[in-house]
Amino acid sequence: MYKNIDHICILSKEAESLSEWYCQMFNFDIALKMKREPPIYFLKLGERSLIEIIPIENENGKFYNSKEIGYNHISIIVDDFGKACDDLISKGVKLTEARLTSQGWKIAYLKDPEDNIVQIEYRQKMLW
Repeated sequence: MYKNIDHICILSKEAESLSEWYCQMFNFDIALKMKREPPIYFLKLGERSLIEIIPIENENGKFYNSKEIGYNHISIIVDDFGKACDDLISKGVKLTEARLTSQGWKIAYLKDPEDNIVQIEYRQKMLW
């Protein structure tokens, strides 16, 4: 009955520019740009990964009351950790806490333009 997580949602101050950032940094594609003002974006990476980016304001003012509750981070799987780090650094991204975990996974963190935490991660064997 329950199959997988469909998407993670980010409430955004600037949904269009944040969507563009994820597309430029990690090669997401815009799967859906909803026809409303301002639009809601669904970004797709690979076959099963989606991020929904919702503007916190619409033409009538506030769409969501606050961003006090949110996620801790999004983790994006990479197939070559060193290459991914080099690519992000070449794009002006500051990586922090790059390390090897106790499970042997390689991870590093960065922040998107709205200070949401993004993790890049390499695992030799996936959990799913």
